[in-house]
Formats: sequence, structure tokens, C-alpha cells
Amino acid sequence: MPTIFENILALLAEAGVTPTVHEHAAVRTIEEAQQLAPHLVANLAKTIAFEIEPGRRVVLAAIAHHAQVDYKALSALLGCNRRALRLLPAARVEAELGFEVGGLGPFALRPDIEVVMDSALLAQSFLRCGAGVRTRTLELPVADAVRASRARVASIARRAADAAPEN
Repeated sequence: MPTIFENILALLAEAGVTPTVHEHAAVRTIEEAQQLAPHLVANLAKTIAFEIEPGRRVVLAAIAHHAQVDYKALSALLGCNRRALRLLPAARVEAELGFEVGGLGPFALRPDIEVVMDSALLAQSFLRCGAGVRTRTLELPVADAVRASRARVASIARRAADAAPEN
């Protein structure tokens, strides 16, 4: 049975994409990545799993690693009430989607998963993202990531002007 990493590589190969694979120490968070693999943080996209009303559908939202999801914008894009949009707990991401915590990437490996990428990611030529496991990061052209993941592109990250001021 193929691993999640092999399934992602197969999805990319089907789309004619050959990513660069970076191997590194296991990381679970952006903070750990900054400490253990700082050379890979530039252009890093984090992917967050959401569920729309328990059991309805799963959405993987990819945004810049330093950004936060704009829940109002994402729920409007998905045509649901903000209260219906819920984070998928890490245990369920692993058990139901097969991605290790720290390795979630914007790849719909099942037909019932939708991918949305923040439009700000298109400003860069390449992105780095999770590869299913916490010890590997993929690097690929942004356009290839969008095409291979069949992502919808929209403004789903809070911009600096939208963020609450820090004390």
C-alpha cells in the first residue's frame, strides 16, 4: 500500500509535475521549521484543514506561513455560514486524511476534498509545502501546485490591515 508521500508524488506526476523534495528533521509547527529547517521557510505555504458542518465536506486552505485565515472570506467563498466552518482536529487529519501533523499539504487525495489557495501565494514563483510527512517538504512552481491540486484561488488570508493590532 503506498504511503501518503508516494500518493502525493503520484498525484503530482499525473499532472506532469516533478517537485524538489527536501528532507529534514521532523517538524510539527512553523516555529519548529524555523528552528530546525530555516532554509526551507522562505515561500512556505501552510495548509489548514477545515470541515464544513460535521461530515459535509473537507477543505484544505493554503496560505503563507506567516498569515492567518480570514474565516469570513473563506466561508463566503465556500457558500457556508462562518459558524459552519470548523478546524479539523489534528487527530482526524491524521486518521481520516492520512497526513501527519506538520506534513499537511494542499493536495486533494480524495474527490470529496477541496483545495483553496490564497491569491497572495501567486505573487511568488515557487512555494514549499507539506509532503504528507513531517520530515519532507516539497518545492514546486506555484502554478504547478495550483494546477495539480485543482485549487480554487481566492483571497482567504487576513491582510496586515485586517489583522488586529498587537499590544
